[in-house]
Amino acid sequence: MSKKKKIYHRNDARASLISMGLSARRILYLTIVQQNRDDDGVILFDENKIYRITAKDYAQLCGIDTSVAYKQLKEGVEEIRTHLMRIPQSELLSSDEMKKRPKDGMLLFTLANYGFYSDGAGYIEVKLDPIVAPYVSNLKNNFTSQFLLSGLRLPDSNANKLYILLREWISAGMSAFKDISVEELKYQLMINDTKTYNSFKRFTDLFFKRAVKKIIETTEFSKIDIEIIERQKRKAYMVRISYEYNEQKQHFKDAGFITGSNKKSKTEKLGAKNNIENKHEKLDKKEELKQIKGRFYDKKTAEASGYNWDDY
Repeated sequence: MSKKKKIYHRNDARASLISMGLSARRILYLTIVQQNRDDDGVILFDENKIYRITAKDYAQLCGIDTSVAYKQLKEGVEEIRTHLMRIPQSELLSSDEMKKRPKDGMLLFTLANYGFYSDGAGYIEVKLDPIVAPYVSNLKNNFTSQFLLSGLRLPDSNANKLYILLREWISAGMSAFKDISVEELKYQLMINDTKTYNSFKRFTDLFFKRAVKKIIETTEFSKIDIEIIERQKRKAYMVRISYEYNEQKQHFKDAGFITGSNKKSKTEKLGAKNNIENKHEKLDKKEELKQIKGRFYDKKTAEASGYNWDDY
């Protein structure tokens, strides 16, 4: 399977993904990556489809021994049949459906309505419950993309929490960094009630640095840094998480960044009309970029990163 193969899910499924056991999460990833697409590339959900995962494929994709794969598949298929998803009902119901229901209501459901395993044959089968469809198919906005192999091969719990959050930010257009309060960062990582990380130093030493080390060793990220950009009463209040990863250059291209062009001879520049027109096009693109705190942005990317375009 290609290293560039991605899986997609809604952002509000992040908390449930984080709380899942490793084996069940791996099985879920290996089912949703098998979903079909229509001619426009939209992911389709088939409520009757039974997904089969063999121990051989599981071991190869997760980078583990086959004997371990047998054990994890058996454990995982049992968990995915019982793992409880907790989602605010407002995320699934329409405004009309919500009128007569409590605003704080939570929907409880399991991911799969069928599971099967065979030790002798070395495979499992899973069928996803139709209620899961809005979270893994027909996604148009507010969704996260992550690389399948990265998600499968990142066993560390804390590293997985940070990885999914980083991918969510990147999917939202924050291609280079994210500014966020320390309190909100801990909340999104689901460690805000963990006393071990109360102080910023303990959080960076015991959680962030260790998670970053695992992510860089295993995934597409090559650099992840955290720096304090605002303090309140001498304590870290706002931080900037900056990151570098394999597909970043393409994201900058898509946003209109200039990454260089082939050199042309003096004769070509003066004599070729098309080259001159291309040159003007590039100049126009440059005028659409602004340097903000040491980085270049177009208007869309700047505003997605929290900057007011007219202030710079």
